[in-house]
This record gives sequence, C-alpha cells and structure tokens, in this order.
Amino acid sequence: MLWVMVETRVDRAVRFGPWRYQLENEARKKVREAQARANETRLERERLNVDDAASLLVELGRLAAVDEWEQGRVAEIHAEGERRRHEHRQEGAAALCVDPAVHAGECRRFDSYEVKGSEPDDCDFFTRAIGTDSYRQN
Repeated sequence: MLWVMVETRVDRAVRFGPWRYQLENEARKKVREAQARANETRLERERLNVDDAASLLVELGRLAAVDEWEQGRVAEIHAEGERRRHEHRQEGAAALCVDPAVHAGECRRFDSYEVKGSEPDDCDFFTRAIGTDSYRQN
C-alpha cells in the first residue's frame, strides 16, 4: 500500500482513510465546529440541570410545608380527641353518681346487703353473691 503525504507552505494534507485526504486547516475547522457543538450541548444540559435543581428545591420546600401542616393538624386532632374523651368521661361519671335524695330507696337496699366494719376506717363487706357475669344472684 502506498502512502502519500503532500506538503505545501499553506496547508498540509492529512490522511482520514485509505484514500481520503483533507487539508489540515479544514480538518481543524471541522474539529472546532464539533467542539463548539459539544460545548453548546453541554451548556444547554447544564442550563436544564440548573432549572431542574431549582424545581427540586421548590418542591422540597413545599414538602416541608406539608409536613409542618400535617404536624399542626395532628396536634389539633389530638387536642379534639382529648376534649371529646373528657366530655365522655364527665358524662359517664355523671351517670354513675348516686344522689342520696333521688336514689334513697336504692341506697337503703344496697346498705341492707353490707356488713359494716367495727371501725369507721374498716372495709364494708357486701354479703350478696356475685355471679360469673358480675351481676347479683338472688
């Protein structure tokens, strides 16, 4: 195979294949153009990356705001639950309260089943049988 290189004062021939030659200045020009296109592509990609990063930061800020809102709502719901529990406890306690004036007959009946201790601080004993279902047996 014969290799030919031609040199002149202005341009040198550069081999690009078995029989393809280009002048060195033309080759450099094509390389510069390719580098310019690559740089433009890289700059566009970087610009898009900056836009994406800015969008990401905005969305992360929104996520933080949602987390803060959620924690506030959880605290509000917890407080509401505690308020409702308190109301139900108050209503339940009111249902268990025995007013001696209103429930005098029931109090006398209950007292008739008790044996009082000898001292005021002693326990009283309930003398009626309690069934397995926690109700009084007759």
